[in-house]
Amino acid sequence: MWIQVLVIFSVIALLVFLLRSRGSVQARAWVKVGFVLFVVAGIYAVLRPDDTTVLAHWLGVGRGTDLMLYALVVAFAFTSLTTYLHFRDVELRYARLARAIALESAQRPSD
Repeated sequence: MWIQVLVIFSVIALLVFLLRSRGSVQARAWVKVGFVLFVVAGIYAVLRPDDTTVLAHWLGVGRGTDLMLYALVVAFAFTSLTTYLHFRDVELRYARLARAIALESAQRPSD
């Protein structure tokens, strides 16, 4: 099914996007826009579940719940990746801070 290829491609595209431009302001803005769109789509799916089934059939997916599952897989991959990258950056900052403090408070050995 082509929707499965689309979901796999989306996850890979998110990976490439996050690895190439994770520190830029524009990338962070796109993440916020994507989050708002995802929340709006989720609210709409809760209010009108039959529309998700119609959209699923239009996209070639059997049920609306399967379509929502695919969307959640992409969202989970995105969230996991951004969390990993954030923790890695924080860890590097802590290491640099610890080195700076150690160098600043270092004392020369007495002869």
